[in-house]
Amino acid sequence: MAAMLLAALAGPAAAAPAGAALRYTEVTVTERDGSEAGRMVTRTTLDGLRARIDFLAGEEEGAPVVASLVTSDGAKSVAFTEAGKETCSQLDPGELFSTVGRLVAKARKLVSVKVSGNGVEKLLEEEGPSILGHPTKHIRLRTTYTFKATALFVITYSVSEEVVDDFWVARELKDEPIAEELQKAMSRTGVREVDALIGEAVALVPGVVVKQETVVDRKGYGGKKSQTRDTVEVTSLEQLDNSALPPDTFSSPSQCVAVTDKEMEKLIIDFAKKEFK
Repeated sequence: MAAMLLAALAGPAAAAPAGAALRYTEVTVTERDGSEAGRMVTRTTLDGLRARIDFLAGEEEGAPVVASLVTSDGAKSVAFTEAGKETCSQLDPGELFSTVGRLVAKARKLVSVKVSGNGVEKLLEEEGPSILGHPTKHIRLRTTYTFKATALFVITYSVSEEVVDDFWVARELKDEPIAEELQKAMSRTGVREVDALIGEAVALVPGVVVKQETVVDRKGYGGKKSQTRDTVEVTSLEQLDNSALPPDTFSSPSQCVAVTDKEMEKLIIDFAKKEFK
């Protein structure tokens, strides 16, 4: 669930005219050290402050839904449910990112944690190709940082990363209100260095991202090197009459259980172990 939620929150959110909803399909491919490590297909429906993200079993037409994220209140709360189940888990995205900050603060009480880097640099901005009929602007950013944890004056963990992001932004499309709410949630960790990086990146990429390529070169403790490449591409984009949407599009099961703080911490820790192993 953590990987699904965190990946989905980073996706694009375009704006549709009043009275119209927007639906797009997005394919995310992850490669680790040159080999494909994962593929995720999502179908997102947006209508003002309401959103539904369906995780699909494949890219083919009519692929079944395996799980969904739904919000009807501008992402103040998000319900996660698996296909065929009548129950769901509910959490506050803002609280999720605040929990990240609390975990870092807790770690800093036990060890010395230092995050340093050069911030976010814009390397390139140029006219891009037309994607799905929309003219784009190509923007390249580079983010570098080092994370070190020290206990009793000995470095117990260290990781350095260089992240190069290529964005293709549809200039004529504007963010939905829900996108702004999600961006606010993502910058609520309370960790000054992390919140600053998120704020810089958001400011440098105005508009709707219809394609993104991210290459992460990581050097871990002991000099171990690895590379991760994520390619996210919107493969279809259409406007819909929101009055024609099924009534339950933004509904979640009535039996929804709130995710506890301990469960949220476990989700984040498990996600971090997978990403930084």
